[in-house]
Amino acid sequence: FPNDGHDRDHFGNSISIDNGVVAIGAHQDGDNGWVAGSAYLYDALTGTQIDKLLASDGAQFDYFGSSIAIDNGVVAVGAIGDEDNGSDAGSAYIFDTNTGEVVNASQYTVFRGFHNSGDLSASFESDDSYLIFDPEFLTFRFQLEFTVDATSPSSAPSALEFNYESRAFSFVGTVDQEIELYNYDSGQFETVDTRLASSTDTVVSVTPGGDPARFVQAGTRAMGARISYQNSLPVWVFSTENLYLPYRVRADHIFWTITS
Repeated sequence: FPNDGHDRDHFGNSISIDNGVVAIGAHQDGDNGWVAGSAYLYDALTGTQIDKLLASDGAQFDYFGSSIAIDNGVVAVGAIGDEDNGSDAGSAYIFDTNTGEVVNASQYTVFRGFHNSGDLSASFESDDSYLIFDPEFLTFRFQLEFTVDATSPSSAPSALEFNYESRAFSFVGTVDQEIELYNYDSGQFETVDTRLASSTDTVVSVTPGGDPARFVQAGTRAMGARISYQNSLPVWVFSTENLYLPYRVRADHIFWTITS
C-alpha cells in the first residue's frame, strides 16, 4: 500500500516490474490536482516504498500513471489526459532513476539588490542568455541576495545535486559568492559552497553529504536555494547619488539534479 494512499486514488491501475523494483500507477491521485495521478516504486523483495513519482508539470485530469513500464532503472509513465497538445492529447514521462532528473527553477525572489534584466527562462539552459542582477549598498558593502525555488519529482531522493552557472564581473576588487540550500529538517538555510565569484562563466555543482531528503519538503516536494554576493572588502561611500556599482551578476543556468 502507498504511504499516503487515499480513497479513489486507483493505486494499482498499472503495474510493471524489473530487476527487483515494482512500478505502480495511481492515475487518480490528487497531489497535483483532481485525478492528476502519480506513480510509486517499491522494493519487490521487502515491499518497502522506494519513491513516489509525479509529473513536474502535472495538472488536474492528466491521469498520470494510467500506464507504466520499467526497464533497467528507466521508468516510462503515461498520462492519457495531459492537454499540452490539445484536449486529452496525452503524453508520456521518462524518469531515469540511475542518472537523475534535471529540475529547473520555477521562480526567483530578490531580497537584496535589484533585478536588472532577463527572465527566469534565461536560467533554463547554458546558452549565454542571462538573468542579470545588480547589488545594493548596505553596511559598507555592495550586497546581492536572491532565492530560487523548484519542485522535486521525488519526496525522498537518494541523491541531490545543485548546479549554478554564472559570472560576476568585478570592476573593483573581488566578490564573495555563497550558495545555501534550504534544510526543511532544521528550518533554515544550510551553506553548501563558498568561493570567490568568477568573472567568466563558471559552473558550480554541489552534492551535499548526508540525507538529501532534508532539502525536500515532504508534503509539497518544494526545494529552495539562496545565492548571495558581496564585495570582499568594505568600501566607504559618501554619497549614494549616481552610485557606481562595483560588480554585476549574470546567472546563465540554475538547476537541480534529483535521483530517485
